[in-house]
Amino acid sequence: MPRITRFRTPNRFHVFFTETMDTALEREPMVAILLNFLPQLRKDVVVVPRNVTIEGVFFREEDLTNGVAGLEEPGNKDEGLSLGIVMDLDEALTTYLAMPPPPGDNIFHELQFELPDPSWRGYFALFTTVEVWEGYCLYKNESDITHQRVRKLDDLPTDCEFINFEYALVDEPMLWFGVS
Repeated sequence: MPRITRFRTPNRFHVFFTETMDTALEREPMVAILLNFLPQLRKDVVVVPRNVTIEGVFFREEDLTNGVAGLEEPGNKDEGLSLGIVMDLDEALTTYLAMPPPPGDNIFHELQFELPDPSWRGYFALFTTVEVWEGYCLYKNESDITHQRVRKLDDLPTDCEFINFEYALVDEPMLWFGVS
């Protein structure tokens, strides 16, 4: 992990800015940085961005008006089947800081959902929303940090029932998902 994830600071700051993220909180150490700094800062510190949420959405081929590439178009209105929020950074940080895992456990966040019926299992997308400040958000495709991640699901076993999400604090963090 980068040195900034171990940096010590006085708790005199009123506002804490961090732009250390990528789509779906991949690759960059924003979570580790916040886990390091939040316990050191004042309880009333204002953190910018305010929150990051990631939504999981299933798409069928026939729902994509311009194919998978069309999902990247600004203003795209293709509707899929939403699982809902698979990661709410503010909520996950609060839970993690209140009940840290045992030493050596690098799992920051885990969640499991039932898979939809097989007709919805064509593509799976992660959409990132960044709440920069109260009421001001960046939604899908409005910024480099809100581009979606899409995966074709043509290799899913037919007997799987659940989709599992896990965010681990590793050198290149990422929200992993698999099925069971």
